[in-house]
This record gives sequence, structure tokens and C-alpha cells, in this order.
Amino acid sequence: MFRQHFLNIPTSLADAARIDGCGPLRYLTRILIPMSWNTIGALAVIQFVYAWDQYIWPLVIVQQDEKQVVQVGLRKLIEVGGQTDWGAVMAGAIITMLPPLIVFTLLQEQFSRGFALSEDK
Repeated sequence: MFRQHFLNIPTSLADAARIDGCGPLRYLTRILIPMSWNTIGALAVIQFVYAWDQYIWPLVIVQQDEKQVVQVGLRKLIEVGGQTDWGAVMAGAIITMLPPLIVFTLLQEQFSRGFALSEDK
């Protein structure tokens, strides 16, 4: 995602910055990073949701049931004793969805702009 974003930045911008006396580190901090906040926000949302959905590793590593992550607990709610309490499963699913939903809501503008296909940089 970053690669595509940086490939869309015209090289004339780097040339103009170099002519104005801007070094590589200053070009990065003063020009590239401010232009990339939308892409950074979009990637932050994607990575958070990806990390939040990774429950295989805690399932393998954590041996005590009371210390498991919420996604593993939600899976264990299904078919307890041959029956499933779907009300508890749905309540657990909503609780599990809240953190990614909050992160997406807070970073929605950056997420949308990060995927916008426009030429105005």
C-alpha cells in the first residue's frame, strides 16, 4: 500500500525540494509524511483488524481458559454440552466487534482518503 502511494508521488516534487535545499530527512519529515497521513491511517485500521482477528497464536500458547482472548472464549461458547446459547454467542460477537469498530470509526476519514484514487497530492 505504501509502495503504491509513494510511486504516485511525482519525482518533480523531490527535485523541487532538493533545489530548495531540503535534505533527505527533511524531505521525509516535512513533505512525504504529511502527504501520507491518509495512507498511514488506512494501513493502521487494516493492521489493527488483522491483529485483532489473530486468535490461533493465543489458543496455542495460553493454557489457562481464564486468560484466553475474547475470540477464543466466543468460540468456546458454541456447542457447550451439546447445546448452543445463541443469545450469549451474539452478545459475545458484539463485544468482540466493538474494538475494531471503534478504531474504524475514529480513523474512518483517513481510511477513506487512503483508498481514494485521485491525482491531487
